[in-house]
Amino acid sequence: GIRSDSDMYSFSFGFRPWKSPQRFGNGADIQQYLEETAAELGITDHVRFQTTVLAADWDSARAVWKITLGRTHDEYRGHVPGHRPDTSAPKVVPGSEFTLTARYLIGCTGYYKYDAPHWPTFPGQEQFKGEIVHPQFWDPKTSVEGKDIVVVGSGATAVTIVPAVAAAGAKSVVMLQRTPSYLAPIPRSSMAYAFGMKLAVLFPVAWTIQLVRFLHIFESWLLFKLARRYPHIVKKRLNDAWELALGGSEALEKQRPHLTPPYEPWDQRICAMPGADLLKCVRRNEVEIVTDRIAAVTESGVRLESGRVLPADIIVPATGLTLAACGGLPVTIDGVRTPNGDRYPYRSGAMTCDIPNFFSIMGYLNGSWATKADLVAFFAARVIGEAESRNARQVVPRCPPEMQAKGERMTGHWNSGYIQRAIAANEVPYQGAADPFKVHHDYFRDYKALVFGSVREKHLIYA
Repeated sequence: GIRSDSDMYSFSFGFRPWKSPQRFGNGADIQQYLEETAAELGITDHVRFQTTVLAADWDSARAVWKITLGRTHDEYRGHVPGHRPDTSAPKVVPGSEFTLTARYLIGCTGYYKYDAPHWPTFPGQEQFKGEIVHPQFWDPKTSVEGKDIVVVGSGATAVTIVPAVAAAGAKSVVMLQRTPSYLAPIPRSSMAYAFGMKLAVLFPVAWTIQLVRFLHIFESWLLFKLARRYPHIVKKRLNDAWELALGGSEALEKQRPHLTPPYEPWDQRICAMPGADLLKCVRRNEVEIVTDRIAAVTESGVRLESGRVLPADIIVPATGLTLAACGGLPVTIDGVRTPNGDRYPYRSGAMTCDIPNFFSIMGYLNGSWATKADLVAFFAARVIGEAESRNARQVVPRCPPEMQAKGERMTGHWNSGYIQRAIAANEVPYQGAADPFKVHHDYFRDYKALVFGSVREKHLIYA
């Protein structure tokens, strides 16, 4: 069931736009797009596959990064369905370690640990006779046909998995949530794309497809701004869409307790439902949404605090991520590591203060990930070009003491569980008192700063 939960027009690369009328891409479509792009640009020849990065240390004396790598251990890459991966096992084949040096280091690993998701232990789960399969370690051989499935969670992962499991022939599917999330039915096809293709009769396709991409970026930006300023309007629109998908007001009232979070839209991410697929499954009685807490796992199911028992052959803990900069890679300066929470971001997090020659490709929490990734990559190229024009060996942002506020974190107002856990672990930097040490979560402000903003300003030190 893997798919994008952002529209592919903005999720695709700006230099190679998505050219399909389908707004969302499934796993196979996205893989084909990535492989074709990599082959077209000759990127594949420069990738070291089955290689794990173990550490990165900045050598101040030589002004280079020393990066330790190794060949990924087969046992570490695999896992046994129903069991947690053994993260204590060696990541790499013993003796395969080697070191590279580089002038610049760019982190492109996303924002969470791929080998260590948030995976709570449920009371009594040791007696469960079925399978417990985490989405991050899903085995393609896992069969759901004719089985009772309980998916624990209400975020984007659960919303993606549940309709796919129902379509794969499960006997019953329950989405078990402690707290509802906002679910947004989104059309599978794009009106902007249809409009762009009509314009293609008069203008070059390369121009119109970029217009389609811009319209989707603008739509996402506008809806977020609208939700933050006028949440009642967004809730009314969502309510109307739910009623339509469920088949009437009576059905909506029955499901309302499972669709109404105790917070405003975009306090946490809104989950996209292509074609309202999840609610249509509910309407056809293929899926049930249950809002309750787990009391214990039994031999054959899940007992809730309300006393109800959900039969289960497979439990899927879609319980969230473990947030980590650079995927948890230890980044040190002359062998010393400073916690991420004690640092400050520069230019919306494109760089990190006091870390030389380092860029972090991060996306948006409130929009398509790739839109900001494009901007940061462009900014990195500008800064490296400026450093080379000066014959500088290093460039490092510095946040002066008067700008080092200890107020809002880099993640802003979001209060999702995985963000709160990361803050508690001191993994999330604070924002500075003002630009360029603020993070705006705003594409157009970032576009101005990263594409047109000066790379010669006083807080960016070249040496």
